[in-house]
Amino acid sequence: MEWYQPDDRWEIWGINSKETFVEKFVVPGKFHDKVPKDVVDAFKTVTYLMAHAYFYYPIYDEAMSKALLIMEMAVKLKAKDLGISLKKPANKKGVVYDKKLFKIIEEVCEHPHLVFLKPEFDRAKKIRNRKMHPKSHSVYGALGFTNGNTMLFINIINKLFLEKNRLLHILNRQEELKKEIQRFRDGRYILTFNELKILVWKIYDIKYFKYQDKEFFYIYVGVVSQNIEQDIVQNRINPLVISLRELTISETGFKGLDVDGCPVKLTKNIDLRNILSYQKYHTAKLQLPFDNLRFYLEQNERLVLWHYEELMYEHCW
Repeated sequence: MEWYQPDDRWEIWGINSKETFVEKFVVPGKFHDKVPKDVVDAFKTVTYLMAHAYFYYPIYDEAMSKALLIMEMAVKLKAKDLGISLKKPANKKGVVYDKKLFKIIEEVCEHPHLVFLKPEFDRAKKIRNRKMHPKSHSVYGALGFTNGNTMLFINIINKLFLEKNRLLHILNRQEELKKEIQRFRDGRYILTFNELKILVWKIYDIKYFKYQDKEFFYIYVGVVSQNIEQDIVQNRINPLVISLRELTISETGFKGLDVDGCPVKLTKNIDLRNILSYQKYHTAKLQLPFDNLRFYLEQNERLVLWHYEELMYEHCW
């Protein structure tokens, strides 16, 4: 029957078997035991929709729609936990209306331990507006980044239902780490990991998360490109994010272990031979059209956000 034949549109993405498709495009729900059962059970449908999109490409979009509805349910369940009413006060005629979702999210995120989720909800809101208010029929399929968005939703839901004291610890530690890496905002460094030595001129950002007894540090590193002009022309957007399970920061660098237990360290460059590479890189950046460079850097920053979500989904739940 035609309903059970693979959709050949997946071949564009290098898919030639169900196993390859599942590995690349199916995102199972992974939730801790504090997430409400209704959310966990409902999310199984998202996974099944993603899996069955192998036979009909547009079903992949429906998985996104279902995931967004589950996100809404999760927010409302959390609002109830916090004592937030889902209804507006009665109007002059005594009629009571439901609050809009954005208002419920605002009230949830007014709680100090949940403030940090507001930017993540804003990202989800943009996705929701695009999906729930279509101007015409369209099929995004893999281009809609359903797998990455689903990881974002799973991470938000898991964090939403973590205990208050755990979230406050994460927030405080995150702020401490961001202050500590300020000293690496500009300089000449060598990053050593996976038997590689990479020239680094900046540490852009660090994300910290702890779940149960596991700590994770995700560090966005500014790499000295050998040819940044060609990177931009050829759209080579591949920012480096390293994942650590242990981290010690000093005045001159840091050291730690990656998630596989391999050593990683950042040290100041003392090799004069590398100075020319740093100078060449910065000179090349100054000669690039400003708008081109800005667009390239913005694209890298966007991709880093998705890297964070993928890494958190993979490691933390």
